[in-house]
Amino acid sequence: MTTLYLRRAIGRAPWALAVCLATLGLSLSTTAHAPKGTFITFDVPGAGTDPGQGTLPGSNNPAGRITGFYIDANDAQHGFLVEGE
Repeated sequence: MTTLYLRRAIGRAPWALAVCLATLGLSLSTTAHAPKGTFITFDVPGAGTDPGQGTLPGSNNPAGRITGFYIDANDAQHGFLVEGE
């Protein structure tokens, strides 16, 4: 009975080793590059400051344009486009 259990455990070892090495390889490959880009802060003129109001960016592109919408003090929604600097 002990021999059979030992054979099953040894049979699983290569799979466990392969999974560990694959996980290690993925984690090293995802952390090896430096981040590209920068963060900017901006306020859209007219955006409200109460809860539920303000600037809500939606998307950006490689040219640096940012689109989204903002909610003003009257709870009206407006779209905006910020050009790259």
